[in-house]
Formats: sequence, C-alpha cells, structure tokens
Amino acid sequence: MPKYVIDTCSLTKMRHTYPKDVFPAAWEMLTYLAQTGVLISVEDVLEELSLFDDEILQWANEQGHIFFPLSENIQVRAVEILSSHAGILDLKKNKSSADPFVIAAAIENSCAVVTEEKASNSPIRYKIPDVCGDYGVDCIPIIDMFRREGLQK
Repeated sequence: MPKYVIDTCSLTKMRHTYPKDVFPAAWEMLTYLAQTGVLISVEDVLEELSLFDDEILQWANEQGHIFFPLSENIQVRAVEILSSHAGILDLKKNKSSADPFVIAAAIENSCAVVTEEKASNSPIRYKIPDVCGDYGVDCIPIIDMFRREGLQK
C-alpha cells in the first residue's frame, strides 16, 4: 500500500543534496520504499526527469514501475484541481507540469505528497503545498519522509 507520492523536485534534490557516494543509506532507503510499493509517482514525473541525464534518471528508469500512468480517476481529479487552482500551472514555461497529477494521485491513493516546494500563499500562483492544504493532503519534504521511515545513517 503506497504511503507517498513523490514530486520531481524531491527526486532531483537527491542528486544535489544527497549524492549517492556520500549518502548511500538515503539512496538505499529511497530504493527500498520504491521496491516495496510505499513510494509511487506518476509518469509525468518520469517525463520531467528525462530532461536530466544523470544518476536520478538512471535510478528512475530502474524503478520505472513506480511511475503510474494517468488513470481516468487521476485525470478527473487533476481537472478538479485545475478548476479550483488554475494557477498551479505556469503556462509560460514550455515543460510538462506533473503537479496536479501528483496531487491527484495522492488523493486517489490516500498518500502524502513528497515535494520540496514551499507554499506560495498566493491565490494567483499556487504551489503544491497550497493545493494539498486545500484538499487536506499531507505534504512533506523528502527529509521528513526519511525521518518517518526511520532512516538513521
């Protein structure tokens, strides 16, 4: 049973903040959570990661099973999210935006969202924590996921 839906920025944080050669236990925990079905994501996150050719893309490709296709239920929920929080998408940026799908997957699976985004507290440009708060979805950074899962070293 999944507990977490992870956003692109938390995975890219692994590369920057927790390099594998310095923090192998964090990578082992991340892999364990993915392999046991505790950590999931959506295919749009994998698409965003494909812009990078590095160790996190390699990890993501090895854990490809965690990146769920956008089911009809997730798409319907994403449309609801976009109806009430249109500012979550920045249409000026020419890139995929997995954010509404990450939140929709968390709602569908009764999971927490793992993201490094901070609340904007703006009704114009929503961030994941703003929307999660409005939908009653737990929203945590990756370090808190590691703490909850008991990562020690």
